[in-house]
Amino acid sequence: EVEIWTIYVSPRSWRRGVGEALMSDALAAIQHEGFATVWVWVLQANTQAISFYASCGFVLQPDRCRLLRLGGQELAEVALVRNAALPTAFGGG
Repeated sequence: EVEIWTIYVSPRSWRRGVGEALMSDALAAIQHEGFATVWVWVLQANTQAISFYASCGFVLQPDRCRLLRLGGQELAEVALVRNAALPTAFGGG
């Protein structure tokens, strides 16, 4: 198992394939290293990121959540998981 910590793309570059290109390269490297499962944690309120990861083949795991303390606030995170061996052609993200 491996975890992708984060992918950040400037809002000016959203919907232009930049995130998908980054994810494709990351998954290719993960596959090359022989990992079978890929995890990513996302702030529960970040529905746009959750939709992006879902478009890349990640599946929300509603039973996997945790609290993150940041700047004196508690923020809920949810996990998404993906089989690393799935094809990296995405759609709709």
